[in-house]
Amino acid sequence: MYQQIACHDGFRVLKLPYKSFNDDSPPAYNSKPREGLPEFSMCVFLPEDRDGLRSLVGRITARPKFLHEHLPRDHVPVGKFRLPKFKLMYMNNIRNVLKDLGLQLPFNRVLANMAGIVGDD
Repeated sequence: MYQQIACHDGFRVLKLPYKSFNDDSPPAYNSKPREGLPEFSMCVFLPEDRDGLRSLVGRITARPKFLHEHLPRDHVPVGKFRLPKFKLMYMNNIRNVLKDLGLQLPFNRVLANMAGIVGDD
């Protein structure tokens, strides 16, 4: 089995591609590298130190290009591996996030015009 893995000073990164909707062949992460890999992936950053997550997050947030510069590029053969089951939660109102980013018009009851975005029914 081939995976995209990168080893850096103090941490490793595993890039797991999501399967494309139009891809009827076996998932890319179960086969040798091939053209047409999915466009979206989940990247798992694993610090080497048991309590190194805070430090790694600090390094990631200190430089805007850090993530892109440290993503795996090559496919390497790996043996069996497992990821623990986890659940992601986001406890914030997306409306406030979008407003903070400058998107104001859709939230203005007087000026917003959403006609044509969805059907009549």
